[in-house]
Amino acid sequence: LGTNGFFSTFGRQTQCYLVLTDEAAVLLDAGTGLARLIEPEIAKLLQSYDRLDIFLSHYHLDHCVGLAYLPEVWQDCEVVIHGPAPPFATATPDEALSRLLNVPFSAPLAVFPMKSEIVPVSEGALSVSGLDMTFRGQKHMFGSMGIRIGDDIAYVTDTTADEGTIDLARNVKLLMHEVYITDSELETDEISARNHSHVSGVARIAREANVGRLMIMHHHPRRTPAEVADMARAVEKLAGIEVIVPEESKVYDL
Repeated sequence: LGTNGFFSTFGRQTQCYLVLTDEAAVLLDAGTGLARLIEPEIAKLLQSYDRLDIFLSHYHLDHCVGLAYLPEVWQDCEVVIHGPAPPFATATPDEALSRLLNVPFSAPLAVFPMKSEIVPVSEGALSVSGLDMTFRGQKHMFGSMGIRIGDDIAYVTDTTADEGTIDLARNVKLLMHEVYITDSELETDEISARNHSHVSGVARIAREANVGRLMIMHHHPRRTPAEVADMARAVEKLAGIEVIVPEESKVYDL
């Protein structure tokens, strides 16, 4: 639904991915891409679900601003927002979201029309809506959280190319990992180098974790589609596996 980092460019919205199983509807992050839930093709996919579980990797706006859209796009069904708490982040979800979803920026969550709940995530493993979820803390400003769903998906964004991700993603069918900077930018962009992942680092993680496929995401907003495709080819050459550049609103089967 949204694949960009920081802000929307080149027709790409910010981070939001919809994962559907027979029993559960899950959003990974809630950036501006969450607005696509109102689009007919996406809304049709959600017709049989009466609950939406949202997992936030962290609380930067490109990952959670879409929560303010929920009154329009998810009116009649339950929503459960799972957010990182210490030690995964420096704030609890109640602390972070009470600032975001509050006047004068938004209506408070308490007056949203649907039943809602905020659940802090502070442990390494949980069972949610029939899904076995695993979490780990990551290296990012104010903290972020890597997420694994069973043996199907590992979702890793807003972090350096961290050795610990190898265990989180080991043998998973699909690794969704940000590739925000090139290897040359790793040497010249100090702030991004401390907070984000680079081409060869992500390729090494995918290779050593023995993942089935790799989907690169959280694109730098200055990156053109052609430049994103070039990065994907570079990662694919180094990793030796299929690399996907996701198209927003497209359905991918595992």
